[in-house]
Amino acid sequence: MAQKNQNQTKRDLRVGNWNVRSLYRAGEFKELVKEADMYSLDLVAIQESRWKDGGVQASGNFTYLYGSGSGGSLGTGFLNKEEEAKDLYYEILEQVIDQFASYDTRIVLGDFNAKIGREEMFRPTIGKKSLHEANNDNGIRVINFAAEKDLITEPNRSFPH
Repeated sequence: MAQKNQNQTKRDLRVGNWNVRSLYRAGEFKELVKEADMYSLDLVAIQESRWKDGGVQASGNFTYLYGSGSGGSLGTGFLNKEEEAKDLYYEILEQVIDQFASYDTRIVLGDFNAKIGREEMFRPTIGKKSLHEANNDNGIRVINFAAEKDLITEPNRSFPH
């Protein structure tokens, strides 16, 4: 059972395993996402995708993290519901940040699809300037991460170019 927070009820984590034999043909990836959604799966282990290289592919509510075998043969990956992919991203980001000594200057840049608002309780982390009145879910994730790692955010900062 997985539990999001105290206000939400527990729910099952639905996991699948699928040897797709190939995602190389047109429409196969879309069909994979459709099937995973139909069965309400949260995480699917994928074998024999036959995609070259490795990477991340988003579609609908899912993110596909994949790698390949030699020359585009075989290949494996994981199809994750969006929330699980975000959790994984922040876990990896935390591991990277933790590799730096606490006296090093740490700068994290990126588009986190975060709206960081002007809520008073977050002022020590976010400052006073923001284009948004309230945070969205991704904004809360960024603020929590920054506060935990003793970082500050610079929301909606733009520089002339």
